[in-house]
Amino acid sequence: MQNISSSAPPVAKDANTVVINQPFEQVWSHAIPQIGKSFFAINNIDKNSGILNISYDGDPEEYVDCGTIHSEYGAQKIDFPAATAHQDWLGPSGGILVANYSRTVTLAGRMNIVFEHLSETSTKVTVNAHYVLNRSTTERVGQYPPTSDQETITFNSGGEATARRGWVCRPNGKFEHDVLAMIQ
Repeated sequence: MQNISSSAPPVAKDANTVVINQPFEQVWSHAIPQIGKSFFAINNIDKNSGILNISYDGDPEEYVDCGTIHSEYGAQKIDFPAATAHQDWLGPSGGILVANYSRTVTLAGRMNIVFEHLSETSTKVTVNAHYVLNRSTTERVGQYPPTSDQETITFNSGGEATARRGWVCRPNGKFEHDVLAMIQ
């Protein structure tokens, strides 16, 4: 018998705003090249409205926490982060045969960065991200054709979403923190 469960991820961190004691022009002029040198892609820049939009595509485990998956099948026990990019394991096929499972999770994250002129010597920077997790699981049993299952879940900075199988996913705050650290 297979037993799969997951532990809850930590509570989401909500640290998405900073006030920088520098003029708007100086903060903006510093932020654009700093973010441009990073692995984040700059999608849109609108200095007049103070909005910068960036994105990240890749391994979700760095920026998202969906708890831990625990699977038991006979003597085999495995624990892995539910947000891990790829995991293979053995489990039951619904009958007496053993199945090979392969699970892939990807993250497409987009972030709006808003720069607000507070005074001649201070600028407020707020970041808000939208996370899109795509999960694909394939089950292979002997010589039978493989079956697959896909799911997409979305959530925003400070939010969460529950997958069909009950895993709760949240941002861990690192995406927001990393971007704000580059700007400061």
